[in-house]
Amino acid sequence: MFKKAIKILFLIFVVAAVGFAFWQISQNNPRSILKSLDKQELSGNSKKFVFSVKLFGIIPAGEAVLSEGAVDKINGRQVYCINAEAYPSAFISRFYKVKASVASFMDKESRLPVLFKQNIEIQNKPSDNKEVYYDQKKNIMTIRGEERSILPQTYDPLSAISFIRRQDFNKFTKFDINVNTNQKNYGMKGSVLRKEKIVLNNKEYSVWVLKANIARRDKNSPYHKSEVTLYLLDDAQKTPLLIKVFASGGLIISPLKNVE
Repeated sequence: MFKKAIKILFLIFVVAAVGFAFWQISQNNPRSILKSLDKQELSGNSKKFVFSVKLFGIIPAGEAVLSEGAVDKINGRQVYCINAEAYPSAFISRFYKVKASVASFMDKESRLPVLFKQNIEIQNKPSDNKEVYYDQKKNIMTIRGEERSILPQTYDPLSAISFIRRQDFNKFTKFDINVNTNQKNYGMKGSVLRKEKIVLNNKEYSVWVLKANIARRDKNSPYHKSEVTLYLLDDAQKTPLLIKVFASGGLIISPLKNVE
C-alpha cells in the first residue's frame, strides 16, 4: 500500500512538472506577452522594462530590469544612460546569492558609448567591478588602466541593442555591429527575419523578429560565439517583448512582464 502511494505521488509530481514546463513554454511568445500586458499602456514611451529570466525557457531563474533615458555628464559631456540589473529568484537566493548590473553611458549625439560599467556580486567572492572608457575618435578603449585597440564605431551590448531599436526596419534589414567590453573585438551580425501581425481584443499589433550571431572578429571558434533573437513591438521605441540568448550551450529566454 505504501509503495503504491509513493508511485501515485511520483506520477502526480511528474505530470505536474511536465504541465508546468509546457505552461512556461507557452508564455514564451509575443502573443502571450501582449495578452498579459493588455491592461498596461504600451505607449512607446516607457522608461523601465521588467523581464522574467528562464533557463532553457522553462526554469524560472530570476528577474532582469532594463532602465533607460537618464541623462548624466561625464567630463562635462552630456551622456544618455541605459542600465540593466539581474537578480536571482527568491528560491535560488536561498542557496546562491548573486547580483549583476551593467550600465552604458552613450554620447547624447552619436549614441556611441563613452563609458561601460559592470558589477557582479557573488556570494563569498570579491565583487567584480569593471569600467571601460571609449575614445571613439582614436579607436581606443581603456580598461583597468590598459589601452586596447577597438574597431570604428564600437558598442557595448546595451548601446548595440539601443542602436538597433532606433532603426526603421522597413529599410534597415541587415546589420553588422562592432562590440567590445573586455579585450577582443566581437561582431554582432544579423538581420530582420520577419514582421508578425497579432490581433488581440480587436486591436492589431506588429512585432519585428530579428536574429544575430555574436562572434570574435579575429577567429572562428565555437567557444566564442553566441546567438540572440529579439522580438520588438513596432511602436515608437521598439518595445522589447522577448529576448532569447543562446551561449555556451545554454538557452536563456526573457519575456517582458511589466513596463513603467
